[in-house]
Amino acid sequence: MPSAIITGATGILGREIVFELGRHPQQWPTVHALSRSKKGDYPENVVHTKIDLTTSADEMAKVLEKVRGEYVFFAAYLQKDSEQENWDVNGAMLHNFLNALVHTNAIKEVKRIILVTGAKQYGVHLGCPKNPMTEDDPWLTDSTAKFLLQPTEHLARVLF
Repeated sequence: MPSAIITGATGILGREIVFELGRHPQQWPTVHALSRSKKGDYPENVVHTKIDLTTSADEMAKVLEKVRGEYVFFAAYLQKDSEQENWDVNGAMLHNFLNALVHTNAIKEVKRIILVTGAKQYGVHLGCPKNPMTEDDPWLTDSTAKFLLQPTEHLARVLF
């Protein structure tokens, strides 16, 4: 049976992922919900772990020692005042989290990492987007979308 790790478990998308997987304990017997705080109760198959993703990989590895999962849903996002700050903090969170999984050897059990990005890849944060949006709409490719490039680069460095 598959197991999951969800970062940003109290955020808009992370919370929905946790509760959707939590509704199916036969399919997802263990769901690790990671966040800075616990907001409410979870289904029985969900284990909450308090973690600060802005800490170092070594600090995170101590917290993640017993956390294992085949599927990682990285839904954490920290909004800052500038795109450069967004780039720096969110890239570091993903980078350090993946390195923490390497330190604990949990990365060896991971089959898939899903980077949850929401709709920013289509420019929603820049104003009124095309409506309706469809999956085949082009992604932003200029500097306003560079926050998507760094997480992808981190994934490639750690996994390949």
